[in-house]
Amino acid sequence: GSLEDLCRRSDYVSVHVYLNPETHYLISRPQFAVMKPTAYLANASRGPVIDEAALCRAITEGWIAGAALDVFEQEPPPQDHPLVNHPKVICTPHLGASTEQAQLNVAIQVAEQVRDFLLDGVVRNGVNVPSVSPSTSGACDSSEIPRRASTSGRRSSGRLRDGFEIQSSTSERALA
Repeated sequence: GSLEDLCRRSDYVSVHVYLNPETHYLISRPQFAVMKPTAYLANASRGPVIDEAALCRAITEGWIAGAALDVFEQEPPPQDHPLVNHPKVICTPHLGASTEQAQLNVAIQVAEQVRDFLLDGVVRNGVNVPSVSPSTSGACDSSEIPRRASTSGRRSSGRLRDGFEIQSSTSERALA
């Protein structure tokens, strides 16, 4: 079925897509026009995926029942934004990774990924590049990194809130 068919049948439409030219205003007037008057829209992807002017009209004119948003076309939205102040819209800050535990987890993951690249040439979760290992691609030659960086015997550490501590150390032997 089509996106319009999905919107026509759904009580709740929850949007979780990347923003690219194909998803810009993915949900706009044509989709709102076919939704049930009792339907709700939730957008937790990127603001420009939803046509905010069309959404405001759809809610105000009763095409849909309401919306929940944690992203907007302009971040942060202006205080006088019509959706921020609309009684049928719930707005929350886009804070999925902003808890202390999430920040600690991200710091640990980044440190592990840097270590894996420097020691083994493994690239995981790269932006705009596939995950690779040295056996599957010669594109990531980590042997150049130690020669370019002066890492011999350097140690770094940092203290996070609530007593959490991250330490790292390198040596020429470890990177060889």
